[in-house]
This record gives sequence, C-alpha cells and structure tokens, in this order.
Amino acid sequence: MSRHHLLEGLSKDYKVLWVAPPVYLQDLVQSGFRTVQNGRELIKRSDRFWVFGMILPAGYRMNWKKKGLAGALVKAYEKIWQKAFVWKLKGILKSMGLDECILYIWRPEYGWMIGRLGESCLVYHMVDEYSFDPEKDHPIQPDEQKLIEDSDLVVIHSQSLFEKKGHINANTHILPNGVDFERYRAAVEQMDSEPPELTLLSRPKIGYMGFIKRHLDLRLVIELATARPKWSFIMVGPVRENHAEIREAVQCLRNMPNVHFTGSVDAAELPRYVKSFDVAIMPYKNTFYTKYIYPLKLHEYLSVGLPVVSTPLRNLIEFKDLVSFAESRDQWIATIEQCIRENDAAKAADRVAVASRNSWRGRVAALSIMIREAREKAKDKRNVP
Repeated sequence: MSRHHLLEGLSKDYKVLWVAPPVYLQDLVQSGFRTVQNGRELIKRSDRFWVFGMILPAGYRMNWKKKGLAGALVKAYEKIWQKAFVWKLKGILKSMGLDECILYIWRPEYGWMIGRLGESCLVYHMVDEYSFDPEKDHPIQPDEQKLIEDSDLVVIHSQSLFEKKGHINANTHILPNGVDFERYRAAVEQMDSEPPELTLLSRPKIGYMGFIKRHLDLRLVIELATARPKWSFIMVGPVRENHAEIREAVQCLRNMPNVHFTGSVDAAELPRYVKSFDVAIMPYKNTFYTKYIYPLKLHEYLSVGLPVVSTPLRNLIEFKDLVSFAESRDQWIATIEQCIRENDAAKAADRVAVASRNSWRGRVAALSIMIREAREKAKDKRNVP
C-alpha cells in the first residue's frame, strides 16, 4: 500500500517507527488471542526502520452504547490503554536514539495522539474518503476537520479529494499513488517469469490485481466471464471476507471454469502476475466512495505496458489517452476486444513512459522536501531551536 512505499522510502532520510493499528477487544472475542496478536511485537527491520504493534488490546472501538457501568468501564480502560500506549512509544523512540519526533498520521481516528509525543511537526496524509460510504457523500467530520487544521502539512492522494478538503489548510499538497517502477520493469525483462499457476490458462488473460471487495462490480465480471467463456479471468489478491455483500458473487465466480482466484500474493511476486495479463481491468462501481480513489494498481499496470480498461472514475480522466473506459457489459467486451486487437509496441511504450514518471522513488523525494519545509516552518512557529 502507499504508506508502505512512502515510509520505507523516507527511512533513507529519517528514522521511521511504523506503528501498526491496535487490536481491539472485540477482535479478541471474535478471533481469539493467538490469531489477532500474531506478529505484534517490536521488530527492527533496519537501523532506520522499526515496526511496532501494541499487544495490549484497545477498547475504544467497542460497539457498546457507552452508558451505565459497561460504558464507564470501557472509558476507563480506554484511558489506561492510551497512557500505556504513549509510554511504550516514548520508550521505543528513546531506544532509537531520537531527540525529535515528527508525528505522521494516516487516519483521523488517531488524532488523539496529537501532542502526546511532544512532536515538532504534524503530518496528516489522506489516502481515502474515510467514511467508506458508497451511498452518500459525507461532509467533513469534526475530528478530521480539526486534524487538518492542526497539521503542519496535509498530503492528499487524489484531485477530487483535494477539491473537497484541500481548502482547509494552506499547506496542503497532492501526492498521487506511484509504482515500484524498477521492480515491475525487471519482471518484464524476465521472459520465463510467469507464475506456474497461470501458464496453463487460455488466452486472452484478463486480469485484476488488488483486494476483492464490495467496491468492485463483481456482477459485471460474472457477466463478462459468462459472455466470453474462452477468455481467462484472473483475480489476483485476497477476498475481503468481512464484506458479506460480495460473498454470493465471489462464490459464483469461483464456480466458473474460466475464472481463476490466486488468493494473497507476496508483493515481490505481483509483477510476475501482472506481466502475464493480456488486458488489465479496474471494474469498480461508480459510487460516492470510488469518486475519491486513485487506484494504486494504475501505474503498476502501465509500467508493464498493459492496455487497461476501467470504469470511468473521476481521478482517471486525466489518463484517458492511456486508459480505455467502459460502463455496460457490451461496452466492456467491445473495449477489451479492441485493446487486444490494437495493442502494439508503440502504445505499450507510451504507457511505460507515463509510469516511469510516477515512480515511488519520485514520490518519496517530493514528500521528503514537503516534510523538511513543513518541519522548519513548524519549529519557527513553535520557537523550537
């Protein structure tokens, strides 16, 4: 995901402590202690990149009505947990040899951390419309409004999200998703690198890479696979099992002989899978949620030179010369067929050229400059030496 690429890249200029989201009490009830606590410890990946997950479960996402004794107990536990969490983080930062902290927040629900670590600079990075509601375009919530106002730097991943929230803080910048360009190009150069599980599938291979989730139009994929039984449809990525509304469609796709699910694939292996596609697809539903997304997979597809067919999403319009758009089933079929028929080396080279200008290396360099400038301004504002 974008934060993995960016923070690992920033570790070349800064020491980074990645703090994983907490485990919640209801997770223990639903999944058991061993399942949810797996891997939650302090891991030193390098001298400059540390990862930490709090073992003690948090309580502030409990779905209880905070009334009576039960509510009082949850609130009391929440305060204890937060103090323990901050105490633990301060100890880790000291172990890392840091005498200054830049607090980098990715979700408004973690705004309660502001000021707890004595940070010299506050960064808020938006990579989603966090209501996640496809049915309604929610107004900016008070907790996010305050976080945006209090931040020394605000980073937003898409033009449409910038149009909605970019006016609040004067130091707000757009930083779209990128691609590990070198890794994807290396996969192209390895002629025999197709994953074994895909080699026997018939062509053309129509591929999707990413989470299989409720924001995808899986009914459309069923219609496409039904209409073109000789095409192979490849779904690379894990299924969001907690999205109950897609279970029936997923099961239907699993039962189709020309649809292949790979499940989770290691990030290092993804380029090999993408390279095996003949056409890459982004079959999103056009909703109030997808209005704000900037698909991470876009530049990954383009870096391999693949023709791409997508739902006409707001933030993809600028790529209309590289991405083909379709809405109805018949439009999707005709567009995919046209992509297969008209694809050539020149068009592939144009796609690769655009991807090369959108590498994570370039994104990290731009972000590092933003943070450095925001930090200097913040220190002047707070009179920090």
